[in-house]
Amino acid sequence: MKILHFFLILFTANLFSQNYRFIYEYKFAPDKTKKDSLINNYMYLESDGMQSNFISETKFKIDSIKNSSNDMGEIMKAGRMDKNLHYNITKDYKKNDIVYHTKFTTINFRILENERPNWKIFDELLKVGNYECQKAETFYKGRKWTAYFTKAIPINDGPYKFSGLPGLIVKIFSEDNSHQFSLIQLKRIQNSKIQNIKNERTITNTQYQEYLKNYRPTISDIAAVSVDSNGTSSYMMKDGNVININISRETLEKYRNNQDKLGEIIMKELAGSALNPIELDE
Repeated sequence: MKILHFFLILFTANLFSQNYRFIYEYKFAPDKTKKDSLINNYMYLESDGMQSNFISETKFKIDSIKNSSNDMGEIMKAGRMDKNLHYNITKDYKKNDIVYHTKFTTINFRILENERPNWKIFDELLKVGNYECQKAETFYKGRKWTAYFTKAIPINDGPYKFSGLPGLIVKIFSEDNSHQFSLIQLKRIQNSKIQNIKNERTITNTQYQEYLKNYRPTISDIAAVSVDSNGTSSYMMKDGNVININISRETLEKYRNNQDKLGEIIMKELAGSALNPIELDE
C-alpha cells in the first residue's frame, strides 16, 4: 500500500450522515524479547458518525470474499491474516458500547468491553502531518499509552478500543513502542462495512481468555493447505485464519510417509501464540 501524506478535510455539520474510512499503519513487535523487530499491518477504522468498525485490511478483504463467493482459492490469495489480528471491534457511539468480535475454531464470539481508557489530557501540542494534535495519556489493559488527537476531526474514536477523547486519535503508541498506530490516510466511502455477525455467542473476556489458554490446535482445525516450491506452507484454518509456516523441503520429504510426525511439527508451529499481546495481564 502506498502511504499517502495527510490532507486536511473541512468537516461540516453533515459529518454524521457520511461514511469515512480512516486507515492506520499498525507496527508491533510480536516477540517481547525483540522489540526492535516490528512488523507492519494496515487497519481500517470505518465510521458512519454513529458507529464504527475496526478491522485489519487483510481480514476486511477475506470477509468480503466470504460474503460474496466464499471461494477458498481466492481467500488463500487474499493474503496471510496475522493471527494476532483475527478480530474486529465495533463501537456504538450513542450506547457507548465497545464490542470485540472474533471467531474461535468454528464459534463466533461477541465480547462486550466494560473497561474504558481513563485519559489525562495535556496542553502539549504536536503537528502530525497537517493536523494540530494534542497529547493525552492513559494506562489501559496493562500498558501505558501516549496518544495525539485532533479536534479538526470531531469523532471521539480511534484505533483498537481507544476512544473517548475530544477528537480523532491520529497517533497512539505504548510506552515501550512495541505497539504503534499512526493514521496515514482518510477516505470518504459510500457505505461503511459494519455488519451484524450471525450466531454470535456472547461471553465475558475472562471466559474468552480461558478458551485461549486451554486451546490446542489439531489437524482437524485445518480447512485447506497449499505448499509452494520453497516449502512455505499456507494453512487455511476453519476459523478463517491463514498461517504461513516455513518447513524445509527436506522435512517434508523426510516425513512424507509419517503424517503423525509431520502433523506434530505443523501443530507446534500453529500453536505458537503472541509473546507480546497488545493487552497484558494487570
